Amino acid sequence: MAQPKEVKKKGSAIAEVQGKQQEITVQEANKFELKGGSIKLTYSSTSFEGPPNLIYEDAAGIQSFRGDEIRHSDTEIGELVTVGIDRGHGTTLTVLLPIFHLNLHRDDTAFTTWAITTTRRRPEFGEVSSSVGALQTYRVDELRGIAQYINF
Repeated sequence: MAQPKEVKKKGSAIAEVQGKQQEITVQEANKFELKGGSIKLTYSSTSFEGPPNLIYEDAAGIQSFRGDEIRHSDTEIGELVTVGIDRGHGTTLTVLLPIFHLNLHRDDTAFTTWAITTTRRRPEFGEVSSSVGALQTYRVDELRGIAQYINF
């Protein structure tokens, strides 16, 4: 079983507030609410129980994911959060989440990002599994929403 994702550190930063520079307390976001096109999702990198959870909704219905069902990779461009959205048929959803430093005295921050739906082509019955051509196809959806810090 994978360990819950480490809760990001609280820190401080210098910011201009009402024309004056002052030190503010910042925290990395741990909850994201996003929607775009037919997709709506909520992702929390931690929860009251500990493990991350993701709720995904599209025209086909609502799916919930917890713990090991959610894969995440920290990359140079942000965190990639991936879930299998068709229960074993090769389709995944990956959401790109930038790193946020949120002012703890503010409720949330609006942002835009992308969701990539990847469909893996399966060989037809009798077709050689090493068939020629790309085995994945992609659909990219723009998502808009908010990043928050919730004290779980």
